[in-house]
Amino acid sequence: MSEQTKRARDTLTKHARSFSFASFFLGEKTIDKAARLYRFCRVVDDIADEGDCPDTARLYLNSISRDLELGTSTNDVTNDFLSLALECNIDVQAARTLLEGVIFDLDPVTMSDECALDHYCYQVAGTVGLMMSPILGTNDEDALKYACDLGKAMQLTNICRDIHEDALKGRIYIPQTLSLSDITKDPAQENKEMAQACQKLLLRANTLYEKAEWGLAYLPLRSKLCILVASRLYKAIGTKLIKKKCRYWEGRVFTSRSEKIIIALRTLFVLWFNPKFWIKTSYAKD
Repeated sequence: MSEQTKRARDTLTKHARSFSFASFFLGEKTIDKAARLYRFCRVVDDIADEGDCPDTARLYLNSISRDLELGTSTNDVTNDFLSLALECNIDVQAARTLLEGVIFDLDPVTMSDECALDHYCYQVAGTVGLMMSPILGTNDEDALKYACDLGKAMQLTNICRDIHEDALKGRIYIPQTLSLSDITKDPAQENKEMAQACQKLLLRANTLYEKAEWGLAYLPLRSKLCILVASRLYKAIGTKLIKKKCRYWEGRVFTSRSEKIIIALRTLFVLWFNPKFWIKTSYAKD
């Protein structure tokens, strides 16, 4: 295992707990490739989140985007991603779109409406689904659309789970058409209007999770198992938040390891008896 791949594996294990848990079902080579993609996405995200100067971060992210356009880079992580893209036939334009979404996060964030939020979710998460699909075994056009839906569903879950943390950074992803509350000054304060908006977005995420599962029919068995488990684990976070009446200010919601194991076992049982996981269906817009 190369040093780049080892670092990628370590990053996946540390930061992507749900996918890392679900990756048990993948072969070693596929895990390595998925980890390399995740590491690139994580590094890009960290540039925006951990830097002290937004202008410096913007310059850095724009330089990565230019490197992707040119197809070469002196940065080890970017260069490894470019090699991965050649190996797996990944659309590099999806990575550049991801960078656009991350750059958007450098300024204080507000969302005018649900269309704006949907576009943002596509930029920062739908694109990851597009890039992950060929690694998992498909580049079918319909499969890519389902993968994009799954990415957007996961991002909506992240947004609803992290309302408090994002507000501390000046980022309000809840659309103004759902709530006009300004929670940046006191994100820990009870806010019923924001909770209702959170619940609506989680229900939207559930619709996307259900739709995305039709895309599993396009994947090989091991990839099918991995993505179904990862999807159900993420969906469970939203379910727990809804059961708490979306009281996000009471603390971050997560699933324990024992809960992950139970969800995985239930998922493996239902997989074999649902035709949606085996019969390919053309993608239809909402």
